[in-house]
Amino acid sequence: MSKTNVTSRAGESTRLHDEAASLFQPRSPRRLTREDGREITRNLVGFFSLLAEWDRQARASRTGGGP
Repeated sequence: MSKTNVTSRAGESTRLHDEAASLFQPRSPRRLTREDGREITRNLVGFFSLLAEWDRQARASRTGGGP
């Protein structure tokens, strides 16, 4: 991967983390940081990954198929 791509992705991640912190800021009594935004993002990805995994398992059990 080129340095430009790495820099671009880092910038996108930074922006995403800032946006997550901004979105959740009204629900927090303290000032949320970029690190808080990173953790919020990671937790949301984990949550939806778990839901997707449960959905795959439920579909497999209904059809009698494997993973």
